Amino acid sequence: MVTSLKELAALIQDGSVPAWLRETVNAKKDEIVAALAQNQAYTLTGPNGEQIIIKRAANTAAAA
Repeated sequence: MVTSLKELAALIQDGSVPAWLRETVNAKKDEIVAALAQNQAYTLTGPNGEQIIIKRAANTAAAA
């Protein structure tokens, strides 16, 4: 499971994800970033009905 956009970007760059996912993320990156900025999830749907949900992780930092 990928848990960060950095991990997803690394997988895309090294070719470890399906072509449809790489192409969709590249085409929709502005929409994905905008959704995340508003703390909304963004769902990508693959050619065979698979779904990938991209959302912001909960803030796990402890308050000082």
